[in-house]
Order: sequence, then structure tokens, then C-alpha cells
Amino acid sequence: MDSKPTVPWRIVIADDKADIRLLLTTRLALVPQLELVGEAANGSEAVDITRRLRPDAIILDLHMPVMSGTEAMPILRGLHPGLRILVYSAQSDRFSLEGPAKPDAALVKGVELQIVVDTLLRLLG
Repeated sequence: MDSKPTVPWRIVIADDKADIRLLLTTRLALVPQLELVGEAANGSEAVDITRRLRPDAIILDLHMPVMSGTEAMPILRGLHPGLRILVYSAQSDRFSLEGPAKPDAALVKGVELQIVVDTLLRLLG
């Protein structure tokens, strides 16, 4: 039997830019199926939050201080294998990540926020 979590799905945003986190938080708040449960300003914080809160998905920037999203992804996968990772980054050339650093989906910053929402819902549904 499939053990899908009940909605709302729990989301973490990890981006070093506070304005990007605010923009995503504001948009996700309009979607009843999604609940923002945490924010991180770097990969290390994303790992800590994931360890504590076990979210269903994370929106992860690749280029952050302390620990990059690329460095955090294998750790996140090890901590929570069911975690859905949506890379949301300006570094589109790095979307060819493989192995434990392969995201479930990747979007370039600047796409319409509805695409971010639709992608999250597809990953979680």
C-alpha cells in the first residue's frame, strides 16, 4: 500500500537570498496543499532543518555559503530518502547533477512562480 503523506505537504525553502525566500513563501502560502515549515539560508541549515522536521519537499538553491546545495543534496538524501528535492537556481548549467546529487526536478530562477508550484505538486502527488 502506498503511504503518501496527507496534505498539506510540508515544504522547506533553502536559499541564501532573503528576498527569494520571501517571494517563494508568499507564493506558497496561496496553495492550501502546501505548508512552509522551515527556511534555511545555506545547505548546512537545510540539513539541520530536514533532520528535525522531515519535510516532504525542499526547494534548494545550488549556490549558497557555508554548504552549497550540491554538497547538501547527498546528505539530505541520506537523512530522508523520501524527500523530494526541487533545485531552484540561477546556475542552469549545473542541472546535469547525477547520483545522490541528482534533484527530482530543477528550475531556473526567474520562471513564473506558478511553474514552481505546479512542479512541487507534481513531485508530491
